Amino acid sequence: MAEIIKLTADHPLVGTWVSADGDSAAEFTIVSTGSGLTVTGRDRDDGEEFIVNEILWDGEKLRFSTLMPSTGYRARHAV
Repeated sequence: MAEIIKLTADHPLVGTWVSADGDSAAEFTIVSTGSGLTVTGRDRDDGEEFIVNEILWDGEKLRFSTLMPSTGYRARHAV
């Protein structure tokens, strides 16, 4: 049987994240909903928001996909 993991506001992934090397203007915010995690993202340079989908939390890794509407750039992320 799968273990149920309650996600709280103080979960280590909750917060706003940017690239450690500073090469990217992407900023992602992870929020706990109690039963899962939601992700939003934006470009810090111009404020354009990413379309974020395919959010999957397996208890160890958070995976999600993004699309930048103005450029069509797609990426997959794992945190």
